[in-house]
Amino acid sequence: MSGTTFDLLGFFQGRNYSRFLNNMLLRGVLRDRPDLRLNATRVLRCALHNPHASNRLRPSDDSSSSNNMHFVAAAYSLVDVLHQIALAETNEDAILDALAVLKASIEALLPETGSSVAISLSLQEPVDMKQDRNYDSHRTSHKLKAGNRLHVVTVATEVRPELKALKRSVELSLNTVDAAGLRMSCIDNDTTTNHDCSRADGINADREASNTFTVLGLDETWGGLGSKVVWLRKHLATLPPQDLVVFTDAYDVLATSAAAHTVEMFRSFHAAIVFGCEVEAAPDAAVAHFLCARPSTPASLPSLLHSQQDSCRDLPPLPHLNSGLFVGSAGAVLTMLDEVTRDVAAHHSSIAGNGDVDDQRFFWRFYLRHRHTVGKAFSGADSSVGETIAGKNGFAAVALDTTGTLFHSFHGVNSDALVVSDTAKGEIFSALSNTTPAFVHGNAGGRTALARATRALQEPGAWLFGSL
Repeated sequence: MSGTTFDLLGFFQGRNYSRFLNNMLLRGVLRDRPDLRLNATRVLRCALHNPHASNRLRPSDDSSSSNNMHFVAAAYSLVDVLHQIALAETNEDAILDALAVLKASIEALLPETGSSVAISLSLQEPVDMKQDRNYDSHRTSHKLKAGNRLHVVTVATEVRPELKALKRSVELSLNTVDAAGLRMSCIDNDTTTNHDCSRADGINADREASNTFTVLGLDETWGGLGSKVVWLRKHLATLPPQDLVVFTDAYDVLATSAAAHTVEMFRSFHAAIVFGCEVEAAPDAAVAHFLCARPSTPASLPSLLHSQQDSCRDLPPLPHLNSGLFVGSAGAVLTMLDEVTRDVAAHHSSIAGNGDVDDQRFFWRFYLRHRHTVGKAFSGADSSVGETIAGKNGFAAVALDTTGTLFHSFHGVNSDALVVSDTAKGEIFSALSNTTPAFVHGNAGGRTALARATRALQEPGAWLFGSL
């Protein structure tokens, strides 16, 4: 607007920041005006290292605790611009620079989080981790070992047909009851209230031994993507720490009949937490360079997080983390959410009620900090604790389901790759990964494929018939 000025430096230091405007500036203006990219890098570097950055973004007066990367959005914006330069000019120096910035930002919490995550790992063993990696698909998984249950948890502020389909699919595959001890068929079709039909079906006596399905946030005010972290964190604190928890997005996910084997599938990863994955790296494309050595990745990249032995020549079908589906013990997931919350507080703002927190970015940060914890302690952790974990259990802190065995996201995947079985009720096959995943995620560009699969499963006589 004529006569007004925009405080660009302040914007990238967290004052009046919004993801929408950030994306408009960086992914719109700068892609159309490459001549402005160099100047943008200067502004962003100044925002990152300006000693007068907003104090509310600092966890304490000790600036070393955040490694002078007070505002994560500025770091990722700089990385985004450098990545655009690298792609346009095949500029290895720009890639090296981008990854150095991202590495410094990601590692900022390592010294203060290593011990807590290691301790959580030593306490959690939701299932027998000595189970062979090749799970037996013919075994049932409705019962965990004594004292443990499987909880499927999602976040939704209103009941929609997609949520009802998810609930029904989970009920059929995992024999769940809802959080109040009611069969999911007792959820009213027109309201967000639960009818008390427990006396009619007589299941309350079996409630403590049952798997559960819980919807968090119904009739609550949505405060942005940070809301699901806040609500899930609060809920997990009420669960036994060794119970197994599957978190799923609410409106674009279905459980398949293969979800009956969720526990065995989870065991096969030998990890405390397993994330679903997708084809593209989002929201930050440059993060992909941390996962393997691409032709444009400089061999000289000095990184604790990057292994030069990894090559991108043989990428798995789903190489990149997606936070719409993950699984782990309640204790391990709660510890992860505690760290994510601290990371947001130190490098963005409060996670509660903040619509400009991209939760997937912060789960990516958690993964990149802790992906190499097999057989060694976390940086900053008690080494004896880390060695005990590896020696006793031989499993990692966090793993990605890059082959679509347990979780499969369909954004960026040809819609024809999702195939509903004509012979096995409730089975969905992925032609991309050659798997029959337990949970399918039709996020973003995958919505059409998921909607088509849902309609097929709701045909008369089909698996989900009567779920609406």
